[in-house]
Amino acid sequence: VSAAGSEFASTRTSGRPTPSREQRCSLAALGAGPRGWPRVGGSVARSLPRSSPARGLRRAAPGRGRGCGEGDLPKRLTLRSRRIRHPHPYPSATHSRLLRRREPRVSVAYPQRTMRLAIYALLCAGTLGLCLAVPGKTVRWCTISDHEASKCSSFSANMKRVLPADGPHITCVKRTSHLECIKAIMANEADAVTLEAGLVLEAGLPPFNLKPVVAEFHGSNTEPQTLHYAVAVVEKGSDFQLKQLQGKKSCHSGLGWSAGWYLPIGILLPSDSVEEAATAEMAKIFSGSCVPCANREVFPKLCQLCAGKGTNKCACSFQEPYFGYAGAFKCLQDGVGDVAFVRHMTVFENLANRTDHDQYKLLCPDNSQMPVDKYRECNLGLFPSHAVVARNVGGKEDLIWELLNQAQEHFGKDKSTEFQLFASPHGKDLLFTDAARGFLRIPPKMDAKLYVGYEYFAATQHQRRGVEDPQRVLWCAVDHHEKVKCDEWSAVSGGALQCTTEESTEDCIAAITKGEADAMTLDGGFIYIAGQCGLVPVLAENYRSWSY
Repeated sequence: VSAAGSEFASTRTSGRPTPSREQRCSLAALGAGPRGWPRVGGSVARSLPRSSPARGLRRAAPGRGRGCGEGDLPKRLTLRSRRIRHPHPYPSATHSRLLRRREPRVSVAYPQRTMRLAIYALLCAGTLGLCLAVPGKTVRWCTISDHEASKCSSFSANMKRVLPADGPHITCVKRTSHLECIKAIMANEADAVTLEAGLVLEAGLPPFNLKPVVAEFHGSNTEPQTLHYAVAVVEKGSDFQLKQLQGKKSCHSGLGWSAGWYLPIGILLPSDSVEEAATAEMAKIFSGSCVPCANREVFPKLCQLCAGKGTNKCACSFQEPYFGYAGAFKCLQDGVGDVAFVRHMTVFENLANRTDHDQYKLLCPDNSQMPVDKYRECNLGLFPSHAVVARNVGGKEDLIWELLNQAQEHFGKDKSTEFQLFASPHGKDLLFTDAARGFLRIPPKMDAKLYVGYEYFAATQHQRRGVEDPQRVLWCAVDHHEKVKCDEWSAVSGGALQCTTEESTEDCIAAITKGEADAMTLDGGFIYIAGQCGLVPVLAENYRSWSY
């Protein structure tokens, strides 16, 4: 899993991808073994004692500390986050298995008079055990429409046909929106749902505290890709540019979606816009919009162009015809909107003929237009693929992976004609996106913030709570004693320093990577790990003299 922002790249060997150098970044920081795969427990000893006398600080030499841990490294370095252009720690496909202890069999000889009673008791206990075991092997999948519920039922029936009786099984739970599904999972009324990246982040924040456990990938099995470009699509011949959208009509995938909402806001509005003000400002820019999930009562213009009937108008589900990326593009195709904010694959997914692609253009941040296949040069930003979320504690993540891994083996792309996991005959992107090629397991310690990446998370947080003081440094301290000293430092810093604490060095590295802290001091042994996670050295302790 990489926090450095380069494209996901891995190769499968015997069904298991090999992590690239970049992927080993937060795997190392978040408890990874020497091969780059997650491990349980364990810690890395400090290479030098914390009590080594330091006589001062000097600026670290450029590039120092970014290597592979070899050479003359400074003993302790102060690190901060390197602000990277593109977000995204990319999920890696790990194939972990639960190791169950096999209990020894015990033979017991019963007296003849109690044998029958014992047999009855064993039969009852066995029956009870079977009854109790079934729920433990069942994943309750949350659906948001009748068509999704129908596909979920078919999914369940087909999995029962190919899997043994002891599971894993899938049952279906119906709610009215993804937000309601998130609440249902939090309340232990459901176990899993697939969400767009913006909603993955929403689900990972309080009070929900869910975590991504499985990610969709596109591309090919040998070169799986987990990044998408956000693009602004217009009809060919449109005479306006991205900075000339005032008074135009817009189509969005949904409120809180990456390409449909957060990334366009980052381009069209000032960087210090908070969420409520940003929503109101977006309503002022366009003469009319369809933004599914928006509040019709508070922002009627954001629902003005939606096509749902009655209470389904602007609904946060497929009951609204213009919901999702395919729905936003349909809004443009129908001539309802002038511009659609979608992901780069949307045009190709919905238009089979290449000649039809030429009927649309992309609006670029430099106020130019480009063909739809030039999305790498003309886009609004990067964001990760859809992911399945579950509870952070007791979330059945191993069972969910077992279920989906078996499902993609039997019903993935080109696997079956009876049931197809990545197809929606009665809609679009039901349960999973139709363009997905398969699933990758997300490492257990990766939360929603790491999944979307620092850049994406920081941008959305600014919209939620405004811009923080750029002159104040948030220092990460390890354990109570460092926190006490840090607080003493903060008290005499004149407000230039604040302190936060984590339980381990790895946790502090992760906190800086996620933007929850700004800096920390590291022993040389952790420099390599921090460098893999996108952190850079800015100061080094001086052990020689006060002269520089």
